[in-house]
Amino acid sequence: IATGLGILITGRVIVGLAIGLASSTVPVYLGECAPVEIRGRVLGSFNAFVVFGQILAALLDGAFFYIRDGWRIMLAFGAVFSTLQLIGLIVLPESPRWLYKQGRERDAVKI
Repeated sequence: IATGLGILITGRVIVGLAIGLASSTVPVYLGECAPVEIRGRVLGSFNAFVVFGQILAALLDGAFFYIRDGWRIMLAFGAVFSTLQLIGLIVLPESPRWLYKQGRERDAVKI
């Protein structure tokens, strides 16, 4: 929990960098792993879900705006969804590009 403005700003910078990194790497990963026949739909769905998440975040921010210390709840929601994404990373397969660089060409072709 942020105890001061400096900690809050530092946390927001870290979160912003993480979102920027995810925004640039997730579409690349999806594009590599998705079958050619549905690659466009997968990437289009990803973009739609990002926009839906932004709308949901704005609605939650509005809902907690008038609550005392509501800003803490707003930021906590970001931590919840980030934690769910981190847990989901455990079950994701390696990308074909990574497998190929590791000398595992057969495994790369299977994906």
